Amino acid sequence: PLVMAGGVSGQVVFGEGERSAAGVPVFIEHEETRAVVHAVTFSDGEFYVFGLRPGTYTLTIQSEYLDRIQGIAESVTLRVDPAAASVMVEGIVLRISVP
Repeated sequence: PLVMAGGVSGQVVFGEGERSAAGVPVFIEHEETRAVVHAVTFSDGEFYVFGLRPGTYTLTIQSEYLDRIQGIAESVTLRVDPAAASVMVEGIVLRISVP
């Protein structure tokens, strides 16, 4: 059967000045299936992923990356719902801070 797919786009920012964070590995995990899609931010800190199945996703920064820079970042949970007005979830911001 045909399954409608959606997408997500956003940006990773670093520090209090919210500078763009390039080359950051972002994990997008489907909560129900535990399938993980990887993305890496572009030079402007932006990332995007298409072809996501409907469902709830958690976006996180790869823990090894955070360990390497001694940073912390909160995850973001969102819902991809192709039945909604838009199949694209946009404007997600993941913030990295260094204590």
